[in-house]
Amino acid sequence: MKTLIFSDTHLSLPFEEKKYNFMRGIIQPADRVIINGDFWENNEISFKRFIDSPWKNLFPLLKQKHAIYLYGNHDPEDAMNKYMSRFSDAQGYRYTVQLKDKELIIEHGNRLYSYIDEAIQFGRIKGTITKPYSKVEYMMVRKTGKLYLKLLNERKNKNIKKKLKFELKKNQIYICGHTHYAEVDKSSHFINSGIIRHGLGQYLMIEPHGIVAKEEWYD
Repeated sequence: MKTLIFSDTHLSLPFEEKKYNFMRGIIQPADRVIINGDFWENNEISFKRFIDSPWKNLFPLLKQKHAIYLYGNHDPEDAMNKYMSRFSDAQGYRYTVQLKDKELIIEHGNRLYSYIDEAIQFGRIKGTITKPYSKVEYMMVRKTGKLYLKLLNERKNKNIKKKLKFELKKNQIYICGHTHYAEVDKSSHFINSGIIRHGLGQYLMIEPHGIVAKEEWYD
């Protein structure tokens, strides 16, 4: 069985056809899909606009793969309704996958690292910087590749890993997204799946021989 895990697609409008085609391409070969938060962008569009947008053409495929939906900080539970069943079979904040000798703990990551706390420190209001930040991130990723994401976000992963030292058992691996910095740190039992944004497609595939971190540019 192949299980696809992805996060931080931040789907919004305008519709992005190349991103849509990429997502179909990675969902299709999977037997099961786990959407690990920030699937759509609550700070830019309403849930109704999202489910009525062209992104809805992904929904039948996600249902076919019995998608599990984990809430993130940009797609909170209270922003959605019963129509989540159009693209997922179950929803929650944490999901576990039992492998032969390992247990995968899957969460979006905002429980352990809160951008809201940072926003309060700088006197910002939630949502007011979403679009400008997205534009800056797009421009910098297109210009520098992954370097910008590493320089800006690597420390966020480090903060999460510090907290995990007091939580994880020896046979557990923590999988998240949230920080926008893809990383596999075997010594810390930590994996961040990265983003599918700005032409950069990062995701995980759990296959019979292990967890494979994958990456390609779709635009």
